[in-house]
Amino acid sequence: MKNSVFVIFLMLLSASGAASAADEAGGIPWITGSSKALKEAHDSGRPVIADLWAVWCEPCKLMEKTTFRDSRVIEAFGAFVPLKVDADADTLFVERYGIEIFPTMLFLNERGEEITRLTGLVEADPLVAKLAAVSGGYRAYLEQIAGRDDPQAFKRAAVYMLEVGNPDEAVKLLRKASKLSRGAEAIELEELELMLAEAMLSCGRSGAAAKEFERLAESATCDSSRGRALVGLVRAERQRGRDEQAERALARLRQDFPELAKQFD
Repeated sequence: MKNSVFVIFLMLLSASGAASAADEAGGIPWITGSSKALKEAHDSGRPVIADLWAVWCEPCKLMEKTTFRDSRVIEAFGAFVPLKVDADADTLFVERYGIEIFPTMLFLNERGEEITRLTGLVEADPLVAKLAAVSGGYRAYLEQIAGRDDPQAFKRAAVYMLEVGNPDEAVKLLRKASKLSRGAEAIELEELELMLAEAMLSCGRSGAAAKEFERLAESATCDSSRGRALVGLVRAERQRGRDEQAERALARLRQDFPELAKQFD
C-alpha cells in the first residue's frame, strides 16, 4: 500500500513538473536539438521555427513572458516544429545563420535552409501573421523546390518567398525560372524578368533592378509590361537617390500611362 501511494506521489510530482516546464515555456513544446528538430520536420512535413535566445537577453525574457504565452501564438505554433537555441551554448548554429540580433526567430525547411526570419522583440499580432504566411504555403513550396526543372514551379516558390519576406531567395528562384524559360513566349519571359527586377528592388539591389526596368521599358512587347517597368524604374531610381533620372522616368510614365503615374502624385 505504501509503495502504491509513493508511486502515485511520484507520478503527480512528475506531472506537476511537466506542467510547470510547459508554463515556463509559454505552453510551446520546444525541442532543444537542431538535428532532432530537422528530423521531425522531415517526418511531419512541418517547417521548423527556431527561437535564438540568450540568458543575458532582456527582450528574449520579455517574449517568454508575453508573446510566447499568447493563446493565438501557441495555437499557430502547432503547424511548426519549435526549436529553442541557446546562442551561448550553440555558437555553430549562430554562425551558420549569421545571427547578430537577439532574439531572432528563424523559419527553416526540412533541410535546414532558411525560409525567412524575424529579429528583435516581436509581439503576438505580427508573429501570428508571419506564422500563417509561412505555414499556409509551405507544403506547396516543398513540392515546388523538389528538384524539378519546371520554371513555373520555381516562379510559384518565388512568390511564396516574397510573401513571407525573403526577396533574396526569390531572386535566386526567379533566376532559375528565367534560365529554364529560354525559348518561351516573349510575354512569359517579360513577366519573369519583371518579377526578378521587382524582387531585386525589394532586397535593395536598386542598381541592377533599374537596369532591368529600363531595358524592359524599351523592349517589352505589351503595354502592361512597359507600364509596370516604368513604375519600377521610378522606384529604383528614387531608391538609388538619382532624383533626376527618377523624374525623367516619371515624365515618361505620365505621358504613356497617366493612370499608373497617379500613384506617385
